[in-house]
Amino acid sequence: MQYFGRIIGIILGMMMGTHLFSIIMGFIIGHIYDKNINGKYFNEKYKDENIDLSFITIVFQVLGYLSKSKGMVTKTDIKMAINIMEEMQLCNHYENFAKNAFLCGKKDTFLLKNVLNKLRHNFSNKPELIQYFLEIQIRAAFSDHFLHHRERNVLLTIIRELNISLQDFEWIFKKEAIKSGFYAQYSNFFQNEYNDQQRSSYQKDINLAEAYSILKIAPNSDMDQVKRSYRALMKKYHPDKLYSKGLSKADLDKANRKAQRIQSAYNLIRNSKNIG
Repeated sequence: MQYFGRIIGIILGMMMGTHLFSIIMGFIIGHIYDKNINGKYFNEKYKDENIDLSFITIVFQVLGYLSKSKGMVTKTDIKMAINIMEEMQLCNHYENFAKNAFLCGKKDTFLLKNVLNKLRHNFSNKPELIQYFLEIQIRAAFSDHFLHHRERNVLLTIIRELNISLQDFEWIFKKEAIKSGFYAQYSNFFQNEYNDQQRSSYQKDINLAEAYSILKIAPNSDMDQVKRSYRALMKKYHPDKLYSKGLSKADLDKANRKAQRIQSAYNLIRNSKNIG
């Protein structure tokens, strides 16, 4: 939010006199100025009112749906929605649309997939808006410092319908998790999804000989040797270990694929030795 107008208004009020009424009037006039200036945020950025209104409507409809998904909308959910309106610097006109959209998303008749398809269709050429939309929904899910399993399912539906890869989503999710102090619960979010991907994408592509080669051990290695090699390689390549080193997204994606392949090789060897 910008406060320039309010500051100038207070100063002008004090110059007109030290009476409290003058100072209050200066503050009010400055507040109106800030509100009008801030309300131009989206028009200045995208130069298209239809884009502004359509995007804002979808953002807050999905926010309403996400908030209601866990059973009830809390004061924390409402506060988060208000904070996002302020972050977007919406004028009163757009705020009203956002509030109505939030209420619409709470309704039992709201069709999430239809709205997400509209978002994908209308803004496929604006990936920065798609990412901003996703960041907002993740932040909202974190707002009460607990990720409900239904909120988790909504987030996964969003990335599927918007054709966002799990790796791209993880990158955004992780950044927002760190900002929100939610990092401790981060790794569990993707565990099942990565296990599914590993089974479908990797285990069919490697045989037992390749699995030993991936773990850099001999085919006659015992399980203790397998575990030692597996742990050493995962420590080297797991994205969680590398994230704090400031690597690029491309490097982290490469490390993630390597870690998935190591995990699949380890699972294949375990299964071959009949170890559950």
